[in-house]
Amino acid sequence: MGWFYSFGIVFNNNTDAELLCNDFKNKKIVLSNHDEVSLDSDVAEHEDNETFEEKLYILRVFIEGLGTSNTNFKLYENPYFYEIRDFFYDYLKKINIDFEFAHYELEAADMLMGSEILEYIIYLFESNYKSYGVRSLEIISEIDKTKFLSKRYIDGMVISLNNFNKLEKFKDEFQPFKENYFWLPIKEFKLSN
Repeated sequence: MGWFYSFGIVFNNNTDAELLCNDFKNKKIVLSNHDEVSLDSDVAEHEDNETFEEKLYILRVFIEGLGTSNTNFKLYENPYFYEIRDFFYDYLKKINIDFEFAHYELEAADMLMGSEILEYIIYLFESNYKSYGVRSLEIISEIDKTKFLSKRYIDGMVISLNNFNKLEKFKDEFQPFKENYFWLPIKEFKLSN
């Protein structure tokens, strides 16, 4: 399939995930230049569900043009990349269905499927892990990576109050997002040459 920027939301029941999945079927994001960006979505079970007491389901939303197939280089540029990102944060603020985690990043939906997320958050903080999206963006878009703003990989993640309370470290990094949810603010920086 290749690399794709994706938006993922983790739910503890399949019904809610499927309900919101339908919100993204045949949906288009209208950008400030009036171009439309198509979305595609599906729901997958967390790959470790057999070991979890509470099953998790991941709504995965893919953005046409932000990947290695049918790449639209313009979508990686300012302001369009940020308009797409803002679309997903606005969506999260408006929904009235409980979720566990949400993230928009390169392969974010797959990351949410393949890890014990709270442990992974702590690991990424401790290792000060930067987004590998920058190097991957360079490969996908053929634009020099120094042209992109970078960030820590998990910046922008939104977590429920319940998960926030389970964090043993780094709570002070999070800010309120909406009632009963916290997010990790995005601190972007330019790469040095």
